[in-house]
Amino acid sequence: MLAGLIPLIAILGIMGSIREPGSAVLPLVLVSAAAILMIGPYSFLAGAISLDLGGKVGSSTTSGLIDAAGYLGAIASGVGIGSLAQRAGWDAAFGSLAIVALVTVGATIAYWRFQEHLADRT
Repeated sequence: MLAGLIPLIAILGIMGSIREPGSAVLPLVLVSAAAILMIGPYSFLAGAISLDLGGKVGSSTTSGLIDAAGYLGAIASGVGIGSLAQRAGWDAAFGSLAIVALVTVGATIAYWRFQEHLADRT
């Protein structure tokens, strides 16, 4: 998962630095690469973490709640990123997404270490 998030930060930074593309190929490739790299964190969140939190009995409910939070976040981010892009430009919008991806890397590392700590105690 970290192997996908770290290049995602670079891709989002590149997307923010494109001013006037000569063709639509580079933005299309970058958006496609970003989507592919986000599949790992999504699968981790919707799959492994929902099993950890919900157990065998409540994992489907937990997965549904996680997906619902993701859908609500997508709605809110559309409004938030859209208004940020209108006020400060797309470089600020993609820069903020890169910062969010960097924070996600930090949270993933913290969760990973916490899980290792729990495993060492048992």
